Order: sequence, then structure tokens, then C-alpha cells
Amino acid sequence: MQQNRGILITLSLLFTLALWFAMSQTITPYTERVFTGVKIQIRGLGDDRVILSDVPLVNIRVRGPEDIVSTMPQPVAWVMIPAGAVGDVVLSVNVDLPSSVNLIDISPSSVALRIDVIKYKNVKIEVLTASRTDITSQFEILPPRVSIKGPSSIVNSIAKAVIVLDKMPKEAIKVSASDLMLIDVSGKPKDKKLISIEPSEIKLSPFTIKQDYLQLPVIPVIKGYVQGEYVLAGMKIDPSFAVVKTSTDNLPVSFIKTATIDLHGEYPSSIEVSLNDKPLQGLASIIYPPHKKVTIRFLWQKTKVYKIKTMVNGTPWIVMIRCPDNIEPPPDIVDDHGNVKTNKLPDTCVVIYSGVY
Repeated sequence: MQQNRGILITLSLLFTLALWFAMSQTITPYTERVFTGVKIQIRGLGDDRVILSDVPLVNIRVRGPEDIVSTMPQPVAWVMIPAGAVGDVVLSVNVDLPSSVNLIDISPSSVALRIDVIKYKNVKIEVLTASRTDITSQFEILPPRVSIKGPSSIVNSIAKAVIVLDKMPKEAIKVSASDLMLIDVSGKPKDKKLISIEPSEIKLSPFTIKQDYLQLPVIPVIKGYVQGEYVLAGMKIDPSFAVVKTSTDNLPVSFIKTATIDLHGEYPSSIEVSLNDKPLQGLASIIYPPHKKVTIRFLWQKTKVYKIKTMVNGTPWIVMIRCPDNIEPPPDIVDDHGNVKTNKLPDTCVVIYSGVY
């Protein structure tokens, strides 16, 4: 009897050991891991907006199978910027993890960001000595203006770009855009960290003989943009001016036109177009922009057709006017003879039909 009992105890111990060994081979141990100082990716910002505030780092604690968690790379933390968001926003932080790994905690779980729109602006260049004496008139500056790009809250306050010279050069020099000082309307320097400047170099030549340079505005020549579902609500020309060198005081033009741009049935976001120098009649030459081309960015707005019905000499009459969807023609825009009062027609509206219906 004692012998049988000993055998049973021995078998029980062997069975328990076998069961423990089997379970240790099939149950995957879980573990936790903390990732510190993880950078947050910014998604959905686009090229027309910028973040002004500092983006904090986050700490992420995860749990999952030990063999995966112990070898996984740092997870990706990210926030999605809503379309059109500008100003102060608070966004939740998201984390991309393997499917078998769970997020336990993320700190901070949300971030406060300040978002601003990108703006372009042309500002004049001045030349000063180290003692801040203005010597701009003693130089030919090409180009005489630079284009700055950056957050609107900064760009709007910038009044000019300044070159400071330690000594007077005897010949032409090139100044890097990075060496320019940007001065605000109060006369104080502005931080350039979020600002880009074009062109990258400015040529500075001390005057030895009188030279005549004129800065003329660029006027786009466009046809065909008033038809269709959208209307042209605005344009930005970069650069917005051209510099011409001339030897006459009687230049036949006061502006430079672009080549004709046919937008009939097309709604491009931007286009590069050549400048038309034929009206200069050989009396001047365009020296800026260097390739005699400008970039035009278009702002399109959806339109709506307004139908105005009236009676003209007892005959039913209808006038159809296409306008941007936020502009409505006045109800008295049609006179007693069925004619549109052009002095009351908004500039962005066009008459597409007037007649009997």
C-alpha cells in the first residue's frame, strides 16, 4: 500500500513538472516599456501655414509581448492639423504602434500649438554704415527690393531690409541675403529664424557715373478668366516689379506687361510667365528678374448665377449675372429698358445673358 502511494506521489510530481514546462513554452510573457523624449510629427500643415510655438517632446509607456516590446523601435507620435486652422489650437497626440502592443500612457496627451499663415512681401533695401548713417543713394542696388516669406504676424511688421557696411567698398560686392537685417516699422531688428529671403544675393555697386534704373510694376495680361464655374478673386505676382536700365528720360511705358495668359476653361494654382519687353522699343532693358519671368499665383472663388426677371414694354425679360458666391448683384441693377446698370455691377460679376425668356 505504501509502495503504491509513493508511486502515485512520484507520478503527480512528474505530471506537475511536465505541465509547468509545457505552459512555460506556450505562454508569452508580457512587459512594459517607457520611451522618453519622443518627437511629435506634424501632419496636415501644408506649405501655406507654419507653427510658431515650440513642439514639446512626449513620453510613451506601452505594454505588449516581451519579445516585441523589447526590440521595437521608438514609436511615432503625431498630431493632425485641421484644415484651415489658424491661431491657438489644442490637439490630441496620436501614437502608431504594432497591433500586438497597447498604449498605456502618453504624457503630455495633448499639445497647444500656435499656427500662422505664410505671407509674401516685397521690401526695399537700404545701406547703412556701422554708425548707422544712411548711404543708400551712393549705391546701385540690384535688386532694389527683396521678397520675404514667413508668418504673417512677422512679415506684416517688417518695413525694410538693411545692409550694414563696416567700410566703403571701392568696387561692386555681393551681399548674402542671410546678412541682411530686417527692420520693423518701429525701427527695431526682427528675428529671421522663420523668414526666408529671395534672391539669395544682392549686388551692391558704388556709383562712379550716373546710371538710370527704374523700378516698374508688373501688370498681368489675362483673358478668358470670367467664364465658367469659378471667378478669379485675386492674384499674387512674384516678383511684383521689374528693374529696367535705360539711357533716356522719356521711357514710353510706366509698367511692364506679361505675355498674354489664356485662362479660358483653366483654373491653375500658379503659372510662370515671361515679361513683354517689346513696348520698351529698345530704349531700356530688363535686368531684373534675371530670366525676365514672374510667377503668378491665382485665388479662385466658386461662382453662382443670379437670374433677375422683369418686364420690358410688356415682354418678359431676364438678365443672368455670374458672381462670386459671396456677392449678390443689387435687385435694381436692371433699368426699365432691360439694360444692366454698369455702375452698379460689382467688378467681379459678369453678365452672361440678357433677353426675352
